[in-house]
Amino acid sequence: MHNKKSSTPRESGNKEPLPWPNQYIADRPTKAAATAAGVGFLMTFLPLGKIVGMLIDVAFALVRPLLLCFGLAKVVDYCRSTGLCDGESETTKPNKR
Repeated sequence: MHNKKSSTPRESGNKEPLPWPNQYIADRPTKAAATAAGVGFLMTFLPLGKIVGMLIDVAFALVRPLLLCFGLAKVVDYCRSTGLCDGESETTKPNKR
């Protein structure tokens, strides 16, 4: 028996370009050129490295307070589940055996 798979153009090595970019460029050459120039301008003049670095700095600055809030929430949850938030301490809490 022959176990032959049907291959797609990409698997067989034939690289066919997508039809829509060529058609778009052929229909609207000035709009395509202006779009390419605008994207190139933004990528050249925007300080992307500084923007990404600033976002990372903000994220790291927020990590410590967030962890503190989550820790406090866990402590309050633990106190409520054990009944320690009712004004009782471990030493004055009645023995429930």
